[in-house]
Amino acid sequence: MEIKPYCPDHLNAIIRLSLRAWTPVFDSIKKAMNASVYQAFYPDDWRISQQKAVEDICTGQDANVWVAIEADLIVGFIAVKIHSDDFDFSSL
Repeated sequence: MEIKPYCPDHLNAIIRLSLRAWTPVFDSIKKAMNASVYQAFYPDDWRISQQKAVEDICTGQDANVWVAIEADLIVGFIAVKIHSDDFDFSSL
């Protein structure tokens, strides 16, 4: 396995991986929630908001993203974004 910095060519594979990974979670949430409550949270399908979140973090200027590649396939990714306004650096 190789870890590489994100590049724009990785975006579609990362989105597909993320949607595949979150599908069982959202299926479970949908079964556990009242249908109208679920619809209120995800009126346009959870995949749309999930794809946008992945696109935003990968293409944003304020995050670092790396991908895990195995046999020329993206098998994982991580994004790190520090919210400095939410952290008290004086305690370090």
